[in-house]
Amino acid sequence: MAISVNNTAADLVLYIILLSIDLSAFIITDIIEVLSLGADVLPEYKLQTPRIDKWTILHYSPFKAVWDWLILLLVIYTAIFTPYSAAFLLNDLEEQKRRVCGYSCSPLNVVDLMVDIMFIVDILINFRTTYVNSNEEVVSHPAKIAIHYFKGWFLIDMVAAIPFDLLIFGSGSDEVRTEKWRLVNKQ
Repeated sequence: MAISVNNTAADLVLYIILLSIDLSAFIITDIIEVLSLGADVLPEYKLQTPRIDKWTILHYSPFKAVWDWLILLLVIYTAIFTPYSAAFLLNDLEEQKRRVCGYSCSPLNVVDLMVDIMFIVDILINFRTTYVNSNEEVVSHPAKIAIHYFKGWFLIDMVAAIPFDLLIFGSGSDEVRTEKWRLVNKQ
């Protein structure tokens, strides 16, 4: 469609609409091609048939993707709730109730315990999860996976998984209450 000086405004609007439809068709085609994850988009290792042990988890499997999202949500929960709990929920009444009833008396303590257990399970899962080496090959040998994990995230994950609140409660320590008492008396 050629535009001439004699074309009306309606013809010009129609031309612009047709041009935008034509461009959007190309864009939509490109988006569909990328989202289809065809052979030309996927990395080569995802197209190969993996040779893995029975208990090894592929790092690009749907299970691992869902697990990673769950762990991310638990990290966000911990990052928000731990400071809130330390600032507003630790008081002498709660501490006395916990000493009488036990650690599992409060539902929040039970949730924290479950989160700690999930972090420990995450460490075990990471010991069995494949990774891609510098040659873009999937490494599925358990010993190599373990060494790679030890050299990388293991220490951070281990420190994050330690249930410090259980350790303090289990030791019968009054450190939390004593520190709070010092802060109150300073003011």
